[in-house]
Amino acid sequence: MTRHTYSILRRFYAIFFPIVLASCGGGSSEATSSTSVPFGIDVRVDGSQVQSLSLTRGGRLELTIHAGQKLHLESSTNTAVSWNPTTASLVPMDRHSSPSMWDGTFPVASLGQMTFMITANEDSSETAMLVVNVTSPPVTSGRYGREIFAAHDLSETKITALITHLTVPEKPLAQGTLFLWPGLQPSPRSANFNPIGNGVLQPVLSWGRSCSPGNQPSAYSTWWVSAQYVNITAKEAGFTGCQGGPIMLVTPGDVLEMAMSLDGDIWRQTVKDLNTQQSVAFDMRLQGQDQNYALFKIERWNRAVLSSGVMFTDTTITWSDPQPMACSPRSIGESDEYSPGIVTNGGRQCTIKTIILESPRVFWRLQSLRKRSYGKYQEEVPKVPAGSS
Repeated sequence: MTRHTYSILRRFYAIFFPIVLASCGGGSSEATSSTSVPFGIDVRVDGSQVQSLSLTRGGRLELTIHAGQKLHLESSTNTAVSWNPTTASLVPMDRHSSPSMWDGTFPVASLGQMTFMITANEDSSETAMLVVNVTSPPVTSGRYGREIFAAHDLSETKITALITHLTVPEKPLAQGTLFLWPGLQPSPRSANFNPIGNGVLQPVLSWGRSCSPGNQPSAYSTWWVSAQYVNITAKEAGFTGCQGGPIMLVTPGDVLEMAMSLDGDIWRQTVKDLNTQQSVAFDMRLQGQDQNYALFKIERWNRAVLSSGVMFTDTTITWSDPQPMACSPRSIGESDEYSPGIVTNGGRQCTIKTIILESPRVFWRLQSLRKRSYGKYQEEVPKVPAGSS
């Protein structure tokens, strides 16, 4: 590439692709200067795009994936780069590399961190850092939608805030009860677990009747939401049963911003309908009890049927201490799917673009695999001649 051609490309990308990585937790004043971006790097995990890095001085992106997943990096303009991966212990399988592409699959037994110092071959001053945390694969816990995020040190690290966005599904059949919610829950090892015990802070989107206080609508007339605290095991006065704030009626397609944050010793919950701008709230003191688990769940009661997946978007979990490995779920339902977590704020925050509980795409893929396996089994079963005993 001639110096003149390179100058034209540089100017083109400075105008049309002014993406700066300082917002991803890194970067100096040079990273936001007008010299801008000569090209970018697409980051994909198992085929799904995570984020596009722009190579600027000091640019940095950190993400968490689980062992067994495939990482693919590609120069978005086929411009030659040096990948410079460094690691103390991780050795990817099926690794392929060229001046415009790098990919590899991390073995199931691999846990640790790999760092890429990506440098433009045309200009070595243009460098970005990609940090990849590789953690254990999540445990599959049943067929119903349920994802759990947790720190590796439950006795020391707590969650201090969670914000997510839940899209209201279409109206289900008029039977049973459905509860769709994100929630925070303590570990038995958490600080001040007793005497309150195992309760859940949860803004709940409900279909049907509930134990929640408030003026509930007629059953099956509409979806409705309220911020709640539910504890069915506690014996401590003031913490038993279902407690909650006002009820808000919502419509399929509405996006609900659900937030929980620790303010001193008070847990503050708010639910805001971004379509109508209405909101409800509920505050609860939990006697200094730490919350260690972040849950995303579909609860079904009495044969309730949900005809679509449940989608949470733009979720951010904030920890009291750095927990980059906690940016991937510990446990998922068998047809759930999620985006790789982006780590920011020195490892104290984890952002997940999309969490889908009971994803139709994954569900039908599993059904197809089961059908194929059953057909194979049928073919392998010896046929018994008619009339034989």
